[in-house]
Amino acid sequence: MLHPIRSAGRLLALGMLLCMLLSCGQDAQTEDTTDTAAAETPVTDTATSETETETAQQTETETESETVTEAATEPPAPEVPVYPAVIEENGTDVLTGIAPPTDGTHIDPLTGTAVGEAEAERRPVAVMLNNITVALPQQNIGAADVLYECQVEGYLTRLMGVFNDYADLDAIGSVRSSREYYIDFAANHDAIYVHAGGSEEAYRNLKTRKINNIDAVNDGYVSGCFYRDPNRLGRMGYEHTLVIDGDKIDEAIAIKGYRTTYSKSFDNPLQFVGEGQIIELTNGTKAKQLTVKFGAHTTQLVYSASQNRYMRWQNSEKHIDGVTGEQLGYENVIVLFCPYTLTQDDYNHIEVASTGSGKGYYLTGGKKVDIRWSKSSGDSQVRLTYASGKELTLTPGKTNFEIVGYESAVTIIEE
Repeated sequence: MLHPIRSAGRLLALGMLLCMLLSCGQDAQTEDTTDTAAAETPVTDTATSETETETAQQTETETESETVTEAATEPPAPEVPVYPAVIEENGTDVLTGIAPPTDGTHIDPLTGTAVGEAEAERRPVAVMLNNITVALPQQNIGAADVLYECQVEGYLTRLMGVFNDYADLDAIGSVRSSREYYIDFAANHDAIYVHAGGSEEAYRNLKTRKINNIDAVNDGYVSGCFYRDPNRLGRMGYEHTLVIDGDKIDEAIAIKGYRTTYSKSFDNPLQFVGEGQIIELTNGTKAKQLTVKFGAHTTQLVYSASQNRYMRWQNSEKHIDGVTGEQLGYENVIVLFCPYTLTQDDYNHIEVASTGSGKGYYLTGGKKVDIRWSKSSGDSQVRLTYASGKELTLTPGKTNFEIVGYESAVTIIEE
């Protein structure tokens, strides 16, 4: 039999224990609920923030889509014409694909290249240059934009360089005397003529035609602008040493009061395709080398495909500029057949039919075509055409004129 007191105590203890267990369970349930709520709050905040971000990103994406859509609907920019580097020319058809000058661009009448307005309008100078072997090399001859070669007495040749940009050149020369037909060649470019003396016929032409000229020998106003180059004096004859600096040419022009821009009546004989373009003579024959026999002197022009130029040789030697040391080269070679006549004077001078009309050759890009030339007077500009009569068009760059008495003096090697 159980003891009543002990039984009551046990019952009381069990009741108390039951109450404690019930109380702890409620506390634990309350703490768990609180912790869970605390943990869910930042998640809710984050969820809200991400939702807002997604909404903003979606809005930005929609804005970008609208921007892309608007750009896509804009009309395309006008295409800039792309002109071919090579212009085909058969001497009959009108040239197509020639790039017109850009707005504000000016073209040098001597080379067909883009220059400033002042350079395009500046009147060039034509300088007579010695060309006998003992006087070589000439100084600054490579700066000439156009070069003329023609026979003189003694079955030798003399050169004339036509310069646009000459003002900064030192010691151009050696300068030699005038011949009347070179005055005609200078007139082709409306050039001021620079020389040191001349034949009697040349002086008659200079006077009667009122040629703008700068003479080292018989014009005391400007003769002081010339001088004897000390470097040449030490290694060649006195007569081969006369030179003039570019700034002294300008000084002489100012002293004489000559016009410094092209005449309004000037009709440029040199017409070019666009700068950066070259002519392909589709009806031409191959011309690897041109050889001209001037009695005791021989000139060769040999085509360089890598440079697209005819490199100049004289008597089988490279024709070198004495200042730069570089061989002369030309994008264009023009041969004009102008009959020679012996004057039978004491100096064995010759006359050259530089006016009238005749045949010739044009060489560029390793090919040759027949051309025609005509010149109405000594003071007019020569007119150059293809055999068809269409005006001759040149590749931009330098030009070498060979004035030859008869066709048999010229040999062309195709390969």
